[in-house]
Amino acid sequence: MINNSMSVRQLKQIESFRDRLNTLEQQISELPKSQAQSEQISQSFVALQTSLERLRSDVTTQQPSKERFSTGEYELQALFDEALDAMLIADDAGSYIDVNPSACELLGLSREEILTKSVGDFLEPGVDFFQGWQRFLEQGRVRGESRVLRPDGTVRETENTAVANFVPHRHLSILRDITERKRIEAERNQIEAELLKNQRFIEQIAQSMPAILYVYDLCEQRNVYANRQMMEVLGLSAETVQAMGTGVLQILIHPDDWVKVAESLKQYATVRDGEVIEIEYRMRHATGEWIWLYSREVVLTRNADGSSRQILGTATDITRIKQTEEELRQSQAKYRALSQELEQRVVQRTAELTKEIIDRQRLQNELRTSQQKYKTLFDILPIGIVITDPEGKVVEVNPASEEILGISAAEHCGRRYDSPEWQIIRPDGSPKPTSEYGGVIALTEQRVVRDVEMGVFKPNGEITWISLTSAPIPLENYGIVSVYVDITQRKQAEIALRQSEEQLRLITDSLPVCISYVDREQRYRFVNKTYEEWFGRSREEIYGRTLREFVGEATYSAIQQYNEQVLAGETVYYETEAPYRLGGRRYISAIIVPDFDAQFQVRGWYAVSTDITERKRAEMQLVETRNFLQSVLDHLPVAVFTKEVHNLRFVLWNAACIKLMGYTAEDVLGKTAYEVFTTQHADFCTAKDQEVLATSEAVETLEGMICTKQGETKTVRNKKVGIYDSQGNPQYVLGFAEDITERKRAEHQLRASLQEKEVLLAEIHHRVKNNLYVICSLLELQTDWVSDPKAKAALEHSCNRVSSMALVHESLYQTHNFSEIDFAEYLQQLASYLLETYRSPASQVMLNFVGTPVFLSLDQAIPCGLLLNELITNALKHSFPEGSSGQVYIRITSLADGWIEIAVGNDGSSLPPDFDLQRNASMGVRLVIMLVEQLTGSLELEQGEITWFKVQFPVCNT
Repeated sequence: MINNSMSVRQLKQIESFRDRLNTLEQQISELPKSQAQSEQISQSFVALQTSLERLRSDVTTQQPSKERFSTGEYELQALFDEALDAMLIADDAGSYIDVNPSACELLGLSREEILTKSVGDFLEPGVDFFQGWQRFLEQGRVRGESRVLRPDGTVRETENTAVANFVPHRHLSILRDITERKRIEAERNQIEAELLKNQRFIEQIAQSMPAILYVYDLCEQRNVYANRQMMEVLGLSAETVQAMGTGVLQILIHPDDWVKVAESLKQYATVRDGEVIEIEYRMRHATGEWIWLYSREVVLTRNADGSSRQILGTATDITRIKQTEEELRQSQAKYRALSQELEQRVVQRTAELTKEIIDRQRLQNELRTSQQKYKTLFDILPIGIVITDPEGKVVEVNPASEEILGISAAEHCGRRYDSPEWQIIRPDGSPKPTSEYGGVIALTEQRVVRDVEMGVFKPNGEITWISLTSAPIPLENYGIVSVYVDITQRKQAEIALRQSEEQLRLITDSLPVCISYVDREQRYRFVNKTYEEWFGRSREEIYGRTLREFVGEATYSAIQQYNEQVLAGETVYYETEAPYRLGGRRYISAIIVPDFDAQFQVRGWYAVSTDITERKRAEMQLVETRNFLQSVLDHLPVAVFTKEVHNLRFVLWNAACIKLMGYTAEDVLGKTAYEVFTTQHADFCTAKDQEVLATSEAVETLEGMICTKQGETKTVRNKKVGIYDSQGNPQYVLGFAEDITERKRAEHQLRASLQEKEVLLAEIHHRVKNNLYVICSLLELQTDWVSDPKAKAALEHSCNRVSSMALVHESLYQTHNFSEIDFAEYLQQLASYLLETYRSPASQVMLNFVGTPVFLSLDQAIPCGLLLNELITNALKHSFPEGSSGQVYIRITSLADGWIEIAVGNDGSSLPPDFDLQRNASMGVRLVIMLVEQLTGSLELEQGEITWFKVQFPVCNT
């Protein structure tokens, strides 16, 4: 019956334990963990479940299962102890009652220290523990993130899961340290924000460009990017162009330009990085109109085999420039011929007409005919014609004048040539004074003024540029005739060209590189500001001079081969020395690019050079430093070696290593320790390497044994440190090894010799002590035979002095330290001995000793013992009459700077007030003064309720 009830109770306990185990398994499964941890925990729970089933079966069949149940508890405890996450169990008050090792590591305390604390001890200041704890007990389960305050003041970020009453009145907390993950997430967020910011910035630049910015994939033969200028210039969105796929070029390129574009694309088979391909071509606008574009392209990305994959280009709309150029060429030719002919004909015809007017009666019929012809020309010519009277007032203008200047004929006729209504400017934009007007000069000086360029403000504020020729009319009632041509389009083209040149000059002058252009005859045609500053010459001094003449024969000879290459049509890169304006020569890196004319003949070249002197010097200094360090390593008497971090293979093995180990550099370099040394030696080396990498600190082995290649055993002292990059990541393990075999052998010999000397010295101190005590015994025997009190007192005093010296040797012999003795202990023994010697049975004199341990050498202990023997003896003999009582005080005090003070005082009979150490000194006091001088110290007498003799002296180092 009893067995049956026990089995039922055991079965209930097993069922309860299994329920708790299932609950714990479910709770742990909710925690974040790695796959390896999940598999390990699953295996542990399967084993526990199996053990419980066996235990239940055993109880059911009345079989003993104590051993199996113990196995399940062990596995559960092992799961708790080996868990990578911190696991802590608290009671209802929040006090910890069990923690695993991971919790100790996270909280920075030992298990015993944590078990003395509660949950609230690890919360940050300001967190209400009691309120939070009660809320947790009510909720039963809490998940989240928290910050744990460690005793060293650091805070760890944790991800935690807490379960209340996972067993009755026991509450489980599981913490995972996510501090590093939080730091990495913060850094990643910052980097992503910076990348997004840079992408937006680059996109703003791309979208703000006045030209089309595009990326074309040569392999896929399609456009992969275009900015919004594609819409502005071609009326096509980037999406529309990309949707055209591989046929985008055939669809948009003008048929007459397709061959030129195809040839341009072929150049990318051999083009270098940074080399610019330029081309002009036409593309179809969304409206069907053809747009002229000027493209500059470079290689953006390459395939794995080095061939070009994507090109980056800018395309500028030059349609208006092309139209302007064509119109300008046609207009200039047309108007030049017309103007010359018209000018000649007008002047000639005007003279004829003037003559006809004078001879009106005689030539009236011919004049009428001529007037009609003149009127026809005057009205239909596309050039402006203005005629004035002798006073300069406009009397007649043709329709072209009205159209060109935007001023009606009536308004013209209301003005004079020098009227203030005219707003005229010079070609440079400055106001033109009336004295420089062509008509004014022709009228006042009566001469022909040809091709005067000026800008005239129209009533709407626009400026019309004209080229004017004025001539006097040699007829009565006429002043001058002015003929002008509208050159506004030409001037605008010239202004645009000048502005473009100014922008190019501004850009090139701001670049920190030397830029120049020389023609085929090798004469300078362009240099930027940096080029001027480099040579210390202005561009006016440089233009027109030959390259050989300007840079000098030596420099020209050095670069002549490159000039010949570029004249042959090659782009050339080179580095050389060049003269510098401040004297001396400096290193430059240069690229020269040929400039081809329409017939692909080299008409000159562009040269871009950069000052690389500092880089060259740094490279040379680096070589010198490397050679110096290699020389140091080769001649160092200490073995130096280096291993890579990722595979621990040797990358450095100096000559001292070869001498120490017997292995050559060929035997070691590129190999691990296991490939060179014995397994035992390799294990030791690898363990030290891992320790260096794990602790980030130097690891030093004071003594270690190694086996050389020849099988010889040596004793070495080695040290290993980590070498880190600028981000603190380990790159190499640097090791030093010193052969101390001979030194260790010498140390053993020296230690044996020292031990023999210590035994000999102990024997000497022992014999000296014995001899001094023999002297004391002889003096005592002599005292017994002397009846004279003074002689007897002198002998007793001498015996005490010898005893004080014997006591020093005895202390040295007993302590086995022959360099120094504890003088406080010695002084206490000496004072006790003298007190017993001089104190009578009726006397009540007591010793009051206060002092800290002070160690003195033999050279200082003996004289110090003698002088204190005198001072204590005088106090006992002279300060306390027979039967009196009192105290003898002894104080030992350590002072600053290595000095000590020893004071001897008594509260017995005092010395006379006028007592002087120098004048009233007895034999004993004089001996004290001499011994103080021997110690290079000082002696001071201080009288009061206690009479003090104070001795101060420096302690000599032993």
